[in-house]
Amino acid sequence: MTPKEVATNLIEHYVRRGDSFASLKSGQMGSSSDTYCAAIGGYADGKRIGNDKIIVSRIGKKECLYIFKLQDIMDSILSGQQSLFA
Repeated sequence: MTPKEVATNLIEHYVRRGDSFASLKSGQMGSSSDTYCAAIGGYADGKRIGNDKIIVSRIGKKECLYIFKLQDIMDSILSGQQSLFA
């Protein structure tokens, strides 16, 4: 998985069911499994990252640090969803 795929995977189900930006932002969502570790907001390198961003800190067994804007990932999911029905 790429870092963007991880960020997408974290929220895709919720975006497709219609959850809002505000709902995701306030939900403190995260996932840590053998596949990846990602969260909406939190800490990275000792700095607070706001809940308007998705932090990807591990893919498989490889530690990493990628930060995506929550709105950008939501928009990407929604534009893909719309193109399926166009």
